[in-house]
Amino acid sequence: MIPDEAVILWQNDTWAVTDIGLEHRGRVDYVIPKKDLLEVRPGDRVSRAAAWPQQLADKTWLADLEAFIVAFEAAVRIHHPEETGAIDLAAGAAQARTRRRIILAERGGRLHGRATDVAQRDPRSSGRQRRSHTPMPAR
Repeated sequence: MIPDEAVILWQNDTWAVTDIGLEHRGRVDYVIPKKDLLEVRPGDRVSRAAAWPQQLADKTWLADLEAFIVAFEAAVRIHHPEETGAIDLAAGAAQARTRRRIILAERGGRLHGRATDVAQRDPRSSGRQRRSHTPMPAR
């Protein structure tokens, strides 16, 4: 839950970039402080792939990885406009999508008992980048 005193700078259906950092707007309280947005995974100092998309790909409560990726990229650009080259956003997103596919394959295509269509959520599958988050219709 976003604190009342937080200032929302950008948002989509499930995430908000606030003056505090990046915050989940749903039933799970999850906050990434703005000072931590530029983290890379330990041992991945060469590619500088963003750590947070990979971290969140493992969370079974996160139904919409693409909404997170869009929000994360917005948070980095808003909070660290001079340092966006410090991490590789595209590599972090690609690794997160791969990780999520592995998790879904291990779970029979389901997170929390409902089917998730990764191909429909992955902007690479349509050949174009998604600029804003559009929620999938409920099944």
